[in-house]
Amino acid sequence: MQNKDAEMKFFDNAICESPWTTFNTNGQQQIFKLFEQLVKPQNKEIALDMGCGTGEFSEKLLEYGLTVHGIDISKKAIDYCKEKYKDKHIFFDVQDIEHTSYADESVDIIFFGGVLHHFPHREAVFKEAYRILKKNGRIFAFDPNYYNLVIWVYREKLGIKTQKTENEVLLKAEEIEQELTKTGFFEITVKSTSNMTFDTGYFKKLVPYPLYYCVHVYNLLEMVLHLIKPIQEIYGSFVITFAKK
Repeated sequence: MQNKDAEMKFFDNAICESPWTTFNTNGQQQIFKLFEQLVKPQNKEIALDMGCGTGEFSEKLLEYGLTVHGIDISKKAIDYCKEKYKDKHIFFDVQDIEHTSYADESVDIIFFGGVLHHFPHREAVFKEAYRILKKNGRIFAFDPNYYNLVIWVYREKLGIKTQKTENEVLLKAEEIEQELTKTGFFEITVKSTSNMTFDTGYFKKLVPYPLYYCVHVYNLLEMVLHLIKPIQEIYGSFVITFAKK
């Protein structure tokens, strides 16, 4: 089970200290290029950003003409989003993504932006997503990849506990595919990708000066790896997940 108190405490504190943008412009473009290719969003569809955090992806989803909702377990994150995006037509609410208030078959698209790896076990997350998705509804997700050497060393070997919650795990594509199939999803695509380049400010939150300048080396490696498709689809930094109900 996910320790929800740990999640709320961690992200309430993170939002209070300094809200963040995880990916730079190139990294966001990579995410939404894949989102467009796989999900094929249609104007006026209802999109739910599950675990919306600071809302950067919720805002981006508006660009597709979608009706956007964002939910998060952190009240301070939702308060931040409501203030920051008060002039945007986005509906934010405090909710647990394993148990939402959304009606059966009420959502067209569910977006998990770096969220699934916050659940040691994802069965309840996928069951809830399946319940509220309409027929032919789609899910899209991205999360750090267990098989990427840099990600694994940093998050698992070094054990950076102050920068993650106790719930977090690195994802394996084969496990996600099995879980989605068991839940009832079809047309499942789970593979890794690279070119997910980080914002320098985000690295400043993670490591001290001058180590945070290593982000430029990391980003360069990401772009190079992206040129070698057979390798990056297994060992890329992030697992991309798509499935249809």
